[in-house]
Parts: sequence; structure tokens; C-alpha cells
Amino acid sequence: NYWDYGGLTHKNFYAITILVSYILLYVSRKYDAKHQIDSFVLWLDLFLLLISNTRTVYIILVVFWIIINRNFINNIKKEHRLVVTATIIVISLLALTFFFKHITNNSESYSHRVLGVV
Repeated sequence: NYWDYGGLTHKNFYAITILVSYILLYVSRKYDAKHQIDSFVLWLDLFLLLISNTRTVYIILVVFWIIINRNFINNIKKEHRLVVTATIIVISLLALTFFFKHITNNSESYSHRVLGVV
């Protein structure tokens, strides 16, 4: 039902569609042929995702980047790996704390959903 979501369903559908376009093009570009227009479309998709202001898509995008670039840590020298991993964990915890304190708590609909989980 359209009215149950306060009229914001179109924003979420739009953002998910752009996110799927971004992910498919990113994976295609990484593992298949690269075309000149791909970079432009990736940047355009990223710009459209940022202006969509859909927090769930932001979370999914960050998780996608982490998963797709997980080999980054394996390429680091073994003696530096612990420092880099610890730094990434600290930055992730700070980002998560910022996200919950400033973004979810300032959004009435999002805070209701999070409080149901927490």
C-alpha cells in the first residue's frame, strides 16, 4: 500500500534501481571488458545514489565495496597487516557510531525501525 510508507516508496525503488545498475556495471568492468562510457556511467550512478538520500542504499553500497575489495588486506605485507586491519576496525567503529548517533537518531522513521531491532 502506497500510503503506509508515507509516499517515500518511489525514492527507495529509484535508489535500489540505481544501486543495481552501479553494482552490475562495477562487476562487469572489473571482470570483463571495459568501455569508455563505463566510467562516466559509474560516476553518474554514484552521484545519483548520493542525491537520492537513501540511507539503506548507502549501507548496502559500503558493504558492497568492502566485499568487492576484500583482497586489499591480503595484498598488504604480513608485518603491516595487523596495523592496517586494526586501523580499518577503528575507523569502521567510529563510522558506525557516527551513523547511529547522527543519522538514524535524527530520522524519525529510521529510528523506529532501528529501535525495533536493538
